[in-house]
Amino acid sequence: MRFKFSKIEVMFLRYFLRYFIVSIFIFTSIFFIYSFIQIMNEDDIVKGISGYYLSRTLIYLLPSIIVQSLPFCIIFSIFFSVGELSSKGELIAIRVGGYSYPSIVRLLLLFILLLTIISYQLIHNISPSYSAKSKEYLRTMISRVTNINLKPGTFTNVSTFAIYSEKIKDNVMQNVIIFQNIENEENQKLFIKTQSKKGLYNTVKEKGIKITLFDGNLYQIDKNNYNILNYGKFLEYYSFIPFEIDLKSYAKSPKYISTDALMDLLKDEKIPKNIFNIKKEIYDRLSQNISIFTLSLLSIVLAFCFEKDSKYFSFLSSIFIIIMHYGINIIFSKLVYKNQDWLKYESFASPFIISVLSFYIYRKRLSKK
Repeated sequence: MRFKFSKIEVMFLRYFLRYFIVSIFIFTSIFFIYSFIQIMNEDDIVKGISGYYLSRTLIYLLPSIIVQSLPFCIIFSIFFSVGELSSKGELIAIRVGGYSYPSIVRLLLLFILLLTIISYQLIHNISPSYSAKSKEYLRTMISRVTNINLKPGTFTNVSTFAIYSEKIKDNVMQNVIIFQNIENEENQKLFIKTQSKKGLYNTVKEKGIKITLFDGNLYQIDKNNYNILNYGKFLEYYSFIPFEIDLKSYAKSPKYISTDALMDLLKDEKIPKNIFNIKKEIYDRLSQNISIFTLSLLSIVLAFCFEKDSKYFSFLSSIFIIIMHYGINIIFSKLVYKNQDWLKYESFASPFIISVLSFYIYRKRLSKK
């Protein structure tokens, strides 16, 4: 079966693609810069950054940035395309030639549908896993490159260790306490406390911290059997604390788990504690995917309804649709936390309202125009 598209449909798609390519570059750049600023404002970044880890942190954010930019790009491109056709008088000529509005945008709708299908993979599978990797690189950069400044009078966590020193001057520590929790696959659970009057430390960049302690004590408690206590004294004690990345906290967040994996969690006999957040994440992703198409429909209907050639009008109309979409989401998200039974309705409220509004405007203003 072959699809035949008119020259008008192809021409309108060309107008759209021209603005779409420019828009995708502009909006991805804006969100990319915004992500960079957010990373640089991290409280834990205190002693510089690593270009290697920073570049990978940002690169792995690209799928989520593209998904976030897509609705903006489509909305702006539709309004500016219709505006350019109107300014040249081509839209009037097309309508006089007997073309209906649906016949003009048929090819464009197929293209947007294709984008919606592609974005499904980005939203549900690629973006969550890549965002998790981005978090890994950011955490690695912070722990290995920046978060290595031991402060007196406070506990500093490094991998499985907690380091405390009453006074620190020129890498010399006074009254040092080091705690360590050990848990391995063999079900060995140990708590180790090392205490000394004096110590020295040096940081090995991106590897760990070398610590030398003098005249101290060491305690080891078996957490499987608290009756077992090992104790010893030392005159000199050497230790190397490696930087490690504990990603368990990120793995538990539904935001960084693919939709298929989230569905498997819901099917598990053991009900997860964060079941509400899991369901909300799944519904929100589906809503985000559907919204790409529904926002496009509303943009097409409004653009043809007004047929303004003003770029200022196109810009304001695009902003209005975006604000309306996110406004509806915010209002219903507030309601759902008061009544969790509304979760399904909250996630799909914006696509539903926008679809109804698009159909209403088309029937009242365009079907007989």
